[in-house]
Amino acid sequence: MFTTLKVRANQPAGDYRDPGDYAQPAGTQAYEWQGAPAHTPRPARADTPGTVPGAATARKPAASSHQH
Repeated sequence: MFTTLKVRANQPAGDYRDPGDYAQPAGTQAYEWQGAPAHTPRPARADTPGTVPGAATARKPAASSHQH
């Protein structure tokens, strides 16, 4: 269960009628972009993975030739 409380600045005290949908202020409502997609190139990587200071130094153990 839930309750929806609609509050409007211009609704008189004691008026409990449904004020209807909220009137969005101009320029604040989302809309679907109809233009060309923005080109956002990915910056070139400046480091080699695992070489930055503080990177983990764990390595995979070498394969063992004997079995347990």
